[in-house]
Amino acid sequence: ASRARRYTPDQSLAVMEVNGFVSMKVAEIFIYLAAVFGFGLVGLSDDVYTFGQLWIWLSIIIYVVYLGISHGVLMPRVRALTALQRELAGAIRGRLRTQVLDALHDANPIEVPKSMVAEAVQGMQLDFARRMGIRDPKQLPAVDALESPARRRVALGLLVGELLREQDMKVDRERVQAKLAELVGDHPQSDEMRRQYLQNADTMRQIESAALEDQLIEWVVSKAQVTDKPASFAELTGFGKTQQ
Repeated sequence: ASRARRYTPDQSLAVMEVNGFVSMKVAEIFIYLAAVFGFGLVGLSDDVYTFGQLWIWLSIIIYVVYLGISHGVLMPRVRALTALQRELAGAIRGRLRTQVLDALHDANPIEVPKSMVAEAVQGMQLDFARRMGIRDPKQLPAVDALESPARRRVALGLLVGELLREQDMKVDRERVQAKLAELVGDHPQSDEMRRQYLQNADTMRQIESAALEDQLIEWVVSKAQVTDKPASFAELTGFGKTQQ
């Protein structure tokens, strides 16, 4: 973890995920193979080594204690640190995305068709109803309340689309795979989840769109004058804040 602090959040996350994979998958295989080899060696030693020997019993006890510490303390800590790093990287990307899109919107005021705004308002109402489980149209947010964010969404969509065309940006498949891996995380059924995502065309389009947007954000940042501002984990993620 201390070594990961020298990298960017995304690089740190990659380092910790690799470290977690090596610690919890690769190393674990060799740990169990060592036990199999040790017991086999004792069994095939023609009584040169026996389980009644004190040093062998002590070795077994130490091995069992190590397994308990590894599974009960070390591996959960690695998972927790990786999850926190993933949350931090996501929070930083989210804040950077908001800042870039705000600057892009403010620097390029455009008029948008009313029909597109109305369509965006309807889409926002449908999203809200789906998230909240609302079926009564009277409980949906008023059109007037959604008109301003809908107009902003449409304007940004047009601006982003134009920039993508101007720069001839194509979706990076490696980024798509990275997004997919981020969604799957270290879920116990990660392979099954990945298969379901890959078989869902709508979901994959959303993932590809998010990956392409990330590419555009990075391009804009590379062309802009950026000032780094230090912030704590709690400030970025809201971790530890109580509800008022």
